[in-house]
Amino acid sequence: MLHIKNNRVVFEYSYCQQCGLCKAICPKQAISFERNKEGLNIVEINQDTCIKCKLCIRLCPANSDSVSPNYKETIKNRIFYLGYHNNKQIRYHSSSGGVTRAIAIECLQKKLVDGVYTLRKTSEFPFAEGYLYTPNNIPEYNEIPNSIYHSVPLNENIKKIQGKKILIIGTSCQIKSAYNYLKRRTKELYCICIFCKQQKTIRSTQFIAKMLRTSISIDSQFSFQYRGNGWPGSVFINQKSINYSTASSLPFGKRLWSVPGCHICGDPYAIDYADLTLMDPWNILKDEKDGCNLIVCHSEKGKELLKATSCIHLKEQTFSSVEKGLSLKDIERKQLLIPFYLHKPCSMRIKLAGYLDLMQRFLFTFLLEKLPSMPIVFYKIINKIPDIRNLILK
Repeated sequence: MLHIKNNRVVFEYSYCQQCGLCKAICPKQAISFERNKEGLNIVEINQDTCIKCKLCIRLCPANSDSVSPNYKETIKNRIFYLGYHNNKQIRYHSSSGGVTRAIAIECLQKKLVDGVYTLRKTSEFPFAEGYLYTPNNIPEYNEIPNSIYHSVPLNENIKKIQGKKILIIGTSCQIKSAYNYLKRRTKELYCICIFCKQQKTIRSTQFIAKMLRTSISIDSQFSFQYRGNGWPGSVFINQKSINYSTASSLPFGKRLWSVPGCHICGDPYAIDYADLTLMDPWNILKDEKDGCNLIVCHSEKGKELLKATSCIHLKEQTFSSVEKGLSLKDIERKQLLIPFYLHKPCSMRIKLAGYLDLMQRFLFTFLLEKLPSMPIVFYKIINKIPDIRNLILK
């Protein structure tokens, strides 16, 4: 988060959502990044160069109100689909059902947009970057990475976007900052939000590597793939693999090693910005093996994107049939704690939940990082310890 203090633009690491926009848009190039041991960017401001235009502050997603009123009712009134790519190989090797990349590639093939801004793979950490694909530069399916569960500053290359009709694909914070920057610079903007309740630091991946009895560092090359090979898939690190459900249960289930700014984001759907939100069908399709996307359609433009994508299978769903997969109760708990993390007034119940949540996550993190690699059954036992936050905020 960036804000003005004593007539200086200052950076608050504990609220930063790592979208990457501020560096890209500074008119005086007064902002630079320094990567820390978590694999996250520390924003450095050259106060001699900075002209206090406040553009970075206005567009920073951490400065926007991320909780819309009547959030659940808004989601309830959306249109829902289950969908997947018709090509079984693409479906199998995708994170979920392959719908996101299908939309991106067909939109370019049919020239429905002038460009698609999303991630492409790179050879150096964080192994992906924001990139504009065009009808003259259509990616293969394997050029766009599967889900990445360490932070990537997508919008760091946003000024390279050219064209009147642009499709952006990213997480909620990335979509918000990109939308606010591009809305007056493009004629038509389409947004696909990749559902995200918490992004991770590299320490989460290092923990999974330890489970696999290997190790990684951001200063050296390592191979990884967080998803793919069926659903929910497997995590591969340095040619070793583990079932995704097992690997993710502690980092995601207990909210460990999260990007600090994720604690103040209560809108993983980007409901006021996105045309579509795509997510995994957790708790809905328990027997699914090949992969399937749960799709939330927010707008007519979202319907247009789905209609234009001929290579996907779609089946409309009712709210009641997908409610268990929408994580609305967990989102509500997260929203309740935002004032606590922003150090704003809140009730004793919220304060208690917040302090105990911090304490429990600290103890889990300390234990899991200090211990050597343990048998998988040990991690499963740890995961069964009740979540204090959820007990208080039922």
